[in-house]
Amino acid sequence: MYRTKRRNRKHHFFSRTIVVRKAPSWIFPVGFMFGLLAIILASFLHLPTVLMECADTNFLLSCFQASAPYLCGTHLDISVNPTYQMLDLTLPMIRSNESMAKKYSALFDTSIRLTRQAPIKKEETKVGNIPVQTIDLSSKKGITFSNATSYAVNADELIKTPLLFSSAKELPRVLIVHTHASEAYAESAGGRSKNEAENVIRIGKEIADTLNQNGIITIHDKTKNDEPDYNGSYKKALGVIQKNLDRYPSIEIVLDVHRDYIVRDSGKPTELLLKPTLTEHGKNTAQIMFVVGTDALGLSHPDWKHNLAFAVQLQDTANRLHPNLCRPVNLRTERFNQHMTKGSLIVEVGASANTLDEAISAGKCVGEALASLLST
Repeated sequence: MYRTKRRNRKHHFFSRTIVVRKAPSWIFPVGFMFGLLAIILASFLHLPTVLMECADTNFLLSCFQASAPYLCGTHLDISVNPTYQMLDLTLPMIRSNESMAKKYSALFDTSIRLTRQAPIKKEETKVGNIPVQTIDLSSKKGITFSNATSYAVNADELIKTPLLFSSAKELPRVLIVHTHASEAYAESAGGRSKNEAENVIRIGKEIADTLNQNGIITIHDKTKNDEPDYNGSYKKALGVIQKNLDRYPSIEIVLDVHRDYIVRDSGKPTELLLKPTLTEHGKNTAQIMFVVGTDALGLSHPDWKHNLAFAVQLQDTANRLHPNLCRPVNLRTERFNQHMTKGSLIVEVGASANTLDEAISAGKCVGEALASLLST
């Protein structure tokens, strides 16, 4: 029954009475006006900028721009589709899960060819060497890139770029850290170990010892930044870097030492772990890869081009001392804490299928190359 005076409708349903009251006619326009006012106020208060600073990422800003680009208080020059940018921001999270992701690093190296060897550890795990890479004559120095950004790079120009490092030999100049300290090699189950004698901390020690022996004072911070939370390791490593820079203001170079993980046909019967290896003087040595971050995601990183020039010149020096030691320089959209100095790099020493001895040999080569570069 409908009663006009009470403005109520009553419906009898299984002996229950449901009363539905009509909303006042003014509620919808008033609600709409309040919502519009809130959006306008957020725009004037630069809400996206506040969110970006709080989260140290422009993921929320990208979401805001994608949904309301004309109301955004800050205007970024986005040269790529915002949807792609938001997806690209998930790569650091993906990379933290090795079973999903470090395998994507192999996609940046188009020169990989596979050869099969005897299995290691488990019968179902096969290992293939990545052969010594062919020199790319597009650069006079043979420097190649795996470029995941839209930035153009020229190795011959970067080699000529002056490096703005001091020559204060009596003060600490290099810091070595490990964002993912538990990364280990073929001898360790699953390529992981908390034992400092087996994981990348051992490789960092080799680099630090070589540098110190050559008169380059080096600090080796052994903090396990991937404990207890692996996904928060980069944030923790940033604090470790800042602490060391506060204690040793003379530090200009920060090397974040990792090991790579490269697999083809993951989860298939033909799954193949790859290990980048070269043979020098009859001894196997793991190949290395320098990873350089940029400001492509909108985060502040004013010195990334200097970092890139440093990586190119270090690679040139390394390849002169140990030909074919280096894989292509990996230029990335992420920042990887490399905004802290003008000489910050990730150094991927070998991969999970390399042996510890191969990685230690590579670590010594890195130390020799950096000592040579800083001594010139």
